[in-house]
This record gives sequence, structure tokens and C-alpha cells, in this order.
Amino acid sequence: MDSNYSLADIQAATGNGFGENNMIWIVFLFLITFGGFGGMGWGGGAHGALTRAEMQQGFDTQEIVRKLDGLTYGMCDSTYALNNSILTEGRALQQQISDCCCDTRVGISNLAALNNENASKVMSAVHEEGEKTRALIQQNEIQALRDKLADVQLAQSQCAQNTYLVNTLRPCATPAYIVGNPYCGYNPFGTCYNV
Repeated sequence: MDSNYSLADIQAATGNGFGENNMIWIVFLFLITFGGFGGMGWGGGAHGALTRAEMQQGFDTQEIVRKLDGLTYGMCDSTYALNNSILTEGRALQQQISDCCCDTRVGISNLAALNNENASKVMSAVHEEGEKTRALIQQNEIQALRDKLADVQLAQSQCAQNTYLVNTLRPCATPAYIVGNPYCGYNPFGTCYNV
């Protein structure tokens, strides 16, 4: 049973206020507090007094509790600091990853744009080279046709000139119509007899 009653406990047990017999209550409280009632569990005798060893044990216990509280607070503080550090580093890492992803995405977009630009330039260069090649082939073909036409015209001119020279230098009679050789008779065996 607890031997240390509070004033509220005494008032609740008696049901009276302190207004009527203040002196009785003060004495009663004095006896309870300082060992009255002859050691019947109400603060008197050996049960109510503390020895030096018990007091030292109480101080030691308080010291141990204080140190345990210090360890608890220290662990809480270090855990809190560690959690904050992890959260801060995690957020920083998340931001770095996000920035890295964004930078990579922008880099890929820039690379795609550069590839499109280069592909367009290559296609334009191929088209331009194709046009130049076609123009060169066409020009070479036209020149070859001109050369052939010049050769044909030269051959015709040579033929006409040769015909003119032959007709001019060696005249032969040209009959009005073609007839058989009067000096040669008709032979069914294919031999020609001179008459």
C-alpha cells in the first residue's frame, strides 16, 4: 500500500474542506509526513527513513537513467541526422538522375535533329551529283551523236566528191535504157559467144 497520500486524497477521504478545523488537519498531515502513527506504514519507523546506501543507490539509478536518456537522445539525434542525410542525398541523387535523363533526352533530340539535317544535306548532295552526272552523260551523248553525224556527213561528202571526180575524169556513156549486149548471144548453157 502506498503510504504517501496527497492532500487531494485526504480531502476526498474525509469529504470536508479545510475551513473548519485547520489545526487538526495540519497536525494530521505533519504526523503522516514526519513519521507519525508509530511505523504502521504511514511514514514512520524504518520504513520511512532512507539510508545513505539507499540514497546513493537512488542517485546512481538517476545517473544511469540520465545516461540512458542521453544515449537515447543521442541515438535519436544521430538517426534523425542520418535520415535527413539520406533524404537529402536521395533527393540530390533523384535530381541528378532527373537532370541526367533530361540532358540525355535533350541530347538525343539534338542528335536526331542533327541527323535529320545531315540526311537532308546528303540527299541534296546526292541529288545535285545525280543532276550533274545526268547532265554530263547527256552532254557526252549529244557530243557522240554530233561526232557520228559529222562522220556520216563527211562520208556522204566524200561519196559525192568521188562520184563527181569519177564522172568528170572518166566519162562513160550512159544509155537511155538498159539492154543486153549485142555482141553476146543468148545461150541457155550460160556461155557467151562472140560473133
